[in-house]
Amino acid sequence: MEVCGFDREGDNRQQPAFSYKTIGIVSRSSSYFKRLMMMRRTIKEEMACRDKDTVYYIFSLDVAIAFMLNGGLKRKYIYEVSDLMELEVNNKFLSSILTRINRYVIKKSLETIVTSPGFEDYLFPNKKPTNISIVPNKLDKRIMELGRPRSKAFDSRNITIGFTGAIRNKAIYNFIEVVGEYFPNINLVFYGIFTDDKIYSVKIRNAIERYGNVSYKGTFKNPDDFPEIYSHIDMVLCLYTAKGNDKVLEPNKLYESIFFEKPIIVSKNTFTGRYVESTGIGYTVDGEDKEDIMTFLASLNAEEYLKRVARCSMIPKEYTIDDTTKLFSKLKTVL
Repeated sequence: MEVCGFDREGDNRQQPAFSYKTIGIVSRSSSYFKRLMMMRRTIKEEMACRDKDTVYYIFSLDVAIAFMLNGGLKRKYIYEVSDLMELEVNNKFLSSILTRINRYVIKKSLETIVTSPGFEDYLFPNKKPTNISIVPNKLDKRIMELGRPRSKAFDSRNITIGFTGAIRNKAIYNFIEVVGEYFPNINLVFYGIFTDDKIYSVKIRNAIERYGNVSYKGTFKNPDDFPEIYSHIDMVLCLYTAKGNDKVLEPNKLYESIFFEKPIIVSKNTFTGRYVESTGIGYTVDGEDKEDIMTFLASLNAEEYLKRVARCSMIPKEYTIDDTTKLFSKLKTVL
C-alpha cells in the first residue's frame, strides 16, 4: 500500500508518522479551477504507474472530481466523505451540481465511508445506498489506557469552558466576546490551531488577547493530552454555525464530551444539536445571536449541569471509542 496526498500551503498541523508521498501543494491564493487542474495532473501521473486492478482510497470531493476527470470512475475505489464542502459554495446552482456529482461518485464506489450520519441524511434523504458505511470521528482506543481526568467540582462562580480543535467562525467569536465582556465568572480556554478563514481568524486572536478570562493554551496531542485538558474544564465548547457543512457534521468533540462526562455546548438547529437535545448530554445555543448566548450563560446552574453530567455517564464508554471492525469485515466481502 502506498499513501499519496496533497499538502496545504501554510498548514502547520503535525504530519502523520507513517510513510507517505506528497504529490502537490494546494495554494491558498490560486483559484479553485487551478487547484483542480493541479490535482488532476498529479493524480494522472500516479494512476499511470499502477495497473487496472489497483484499488484507490480517495478523500474529499475535490480529489474525487480530479480522480473522475482521469477516468477514475472506471477504476476500483473506496471513497471517504469527511465534509460536504459543496454546502459552503455560495452559488446555489453550483452547489447543487457539486452535490449531484458527490452522489454519483458515492454510488459508483466500491464502498463509501461517511463520518457523520448527517451527511448520509442530506445526500440520500430517502433511499440509502447499500455501499455506505458510517464511521464517526470517535476516540482513539488508546484513551482507555490513559486514565480518567481528575474530578472537578462545579462552581457557578468559577466555570471553565474548554475548546479543542480548529478555532474558527463567527459563532466562536461571538461566544468569546460575550464571555469576555459580561461574564467574569467564566474562563474560556482554547487548545488547537487557528484556521485562516480570512475574517474571523484575526478577530478571534485579537479577542482572546483582549480579555483576561479568555486564553489560548496552544496545540495538543490527541488523545495523549485529553486527560489533563479535561481535568480543568467543566464543559466543552463546540459551537459551529447552523448552516452549510456545519449543519450536518458530527464533531469528534461530541465523543470527547461523552467520554469525559463534560456537557457539550453546540449550535441549535443542527444535526448534532438535535442529538444533544434528545439525549440531554449538553446545551444548544444560537451562536449567531449574542443575546441568546448571554441568556444561556446567565442560566447556568449546578442542578441542570449535574443532570447533563449524569446523562453523559449513562452512555457506555465503549460507544465513544473508534471501532472499524464492521467496516473491515464489509470491505473484505466487497474486495
